[in-house]
Amino acid sequence: MTKAPAKSRPKMLDAALEALWEFLATKGELGDIAIGLIGTGRGRVGLPRKKVVEKIAQSFADASYDKVFSNKLSIVVFPGDAERFGVNLFEVRDYLAQSLQV
Repeated sequence: MTKAPAKSRPKMLDAALEALWEFLATKGELGDIAIGLIGTGRGRVGLPRKKVVEKIAQSFADASYDKVFSNKLSIVVFPGDAERFGVNLFEVRDYLAQSLQV
């Protein structure tokens, strides 16, 4: 019997992030948050890594609108992924600085 590879959808990523922020709002003790690019490896969410960074950041900003559950979010991009998948971290930084005006 051959097992089908894991496959996620962007809506599943959105739901996971929403649940994560909710959990951190109740149990996170206002600590700093570091998160990798969930769904981009074996989760096979099917989005470019740059888009996943944007989704994580926007989701965090949206969740932080009504409540503070952390003062710092670090989105971790494995250096090999940045090179291999053409993730320009300067472009990502500029995009986030411009678009996340909460």
